[in-house]
Amino acid sequence: MRLLRDAARDAEAILALPGQSAWIRALADDGMSEISRLEESPFAEDQLLAVALRLGGSGTVQGSLLGALSDKFQSPSIRIMIEAQRRAIWKDMGGEGLPFDEAAEIVTALERRLDAMDQDPSVSFGAYAALYSNLWCDPRIGAPSSARRIMLAMVTILNAREEASRPSHAMVGNRAAGKALSRR
Repeated sequence: MRLLRDAARDAEAILALPGQSAWIRALADDGMSEISRLEESPFAEDQLLAVALRLGGSGTVQGSLLGALSDKFQSPSIRIMIEAQRRAIWKDMGGEGLPFDEAAEIVTALERRLDAMDQDPSVSFGAYAALYSNLWCDPRIGAPSSARRIMLAMVTILNAREEASRPSHAMVGNRAAGKALSRR
């Protein structure tokens, strides 16, 4: 919900400026709009901002942008649409595999963002892994296959970092046994 709130707030601030609604959709010399640039990013925050800008810039939102964004993501997408998105991404991959090096760089950048917000990244790894495991194949976002492949690779890296941040059960058991012995 925090990510949806932030996306709605940022989109409202952008769209409040005169001419911004047209500017975010206008194609630059490279053929991309500002919304398209956001959709190229594997960051969930950028993807949700792009969705919010599309919704807010359409002029069809009744009520708050946060309400419209929440409504859009409240119910899961239709299963067949998710499966079609997954197949398209796997097909586009060819024999290349997932871009784990690039995904690791993005996860490191995510850690820095979380640190800057005074959040313990190790506490957030699992939540972000769950988010990205759903987002990479979500047809409601406009991410191209290249960004979606990075997002998928991020799930593996985030899960691994979450696992690495947990104390191992063996160490916890050994510490408890050590404390019991030291009390004797």
